[in-house]
Amino acid sequence: MLVTFTNASSSPIYLSQLYVEIAPGAFVTTQRTRADLEGDQILKAYVQAGSITLSFAMETGDSAALGFSSVPVSYSNVTRPGANLVPTFTAIWNTDDEALNWSDGTNWRMADGSIT
Repeated sequence: MLVTFTNASSSPIYLSQLYVEIAPGAFVTTQRTRADLEGDQILKAYVQAGSITLSFAMETGDSAALGFSSVPVSYSNVTRPGANLVPTFTAIWNTDDEALNWSDGTNWRMADGSIT
């Protein structure tokens, strides 16, 4: 399947299985199998922490049934929790911004690092 990895953190992230460093707010698209994704414990940790988000450009068979969530929870500016109340790098979908937001531990930020 064709998968896009987006860095939702404020620091570069190195994905060892891809031999690539992703800058904050940047992304990389690559072909991965379901077994590759499910077996990568480091990637799972990044996704669960909200540091990396996944999107699938092309899915086949049961490829969407991965062992971790790739869809962040949706909130508006009014309903989202305080950025200081969630783990740093938690990612949400902001329905007002129509964009991914992530917590730096103090503020909610857009993928480019700007405060929202």
